[in-house]
Amino acid sequence: MARSKSIPKWIEKISACYTLLVLFELVLCLYFKRPVLIIFVIYLQAPLLWRLLKMFYGQPEGISYLGVKTKEGNLWWTAYHLQYLFKSFHFLEQILMLVPGLYSAWLRLWGSDIGKKVNWTPECRVVDRTHMKIGSRCLIGNRSYLAAHAIKKRDDRYLLYVKGVDIGDDVVLSYLVTVAPGAVIKSRSFIEAGSAVYPNENVES
Repeated sequence: MARSKSIPKWIEKISACYTLLVLFELVLCLYFKRPVLIIFVIYLQAPLLWRLLKMFYGQPEGISYLGVKTKEGNLWWTAYHLQYLFKSFHFLEQILMLVPGLYSAWLRLWGSDIGKKVNWTPECRVVDRTHMKIGSRCLIGNRSYLAAHAIKKRDDRYLLYVKGVDIGDDVVLSYLVTVAPGAVIKSRSFIEAGSAVYPNENVES
């Protein structure tokens, strides 16, 4: 398996403070009465920063290591920090889901390839907004969990595996479905409630 590209360690360290930076920016927006900037800071700033990083370092995929003892920075870990606000406060994404097509458009801004008329249920979770490929007319059921990464402990470091999720057209993910990194779900597939699609598993319709 290919190794994921590394980045300077200082970029990873700065990204760890991103959520605090957002909170500070929001306080400034409120103090100076700039409500429009609040929308930019919450929803647009992070994906735009990610696009800039991706332009220089590419899309992180493959095997890499995490931890304070690693000499090189990890690009996926940086992306994780940029998304941390939405992992902590899921209602921010649920607001976008109220407007048809808006959540899909936001995921495209992160770099995901999202088709038309995707139905996102309020409790579904997309963990890696940077690594999703989802076809048109799909239904992502409540409490479905889509992740493009897996982590395991190895000695004094964490081994990270990253690979995008690929879901075809007209796919239905029922309640409480887990989709793991590298999973490929062919068009017109139906994934039963409580099922797991394992890493690199290929599901035929």
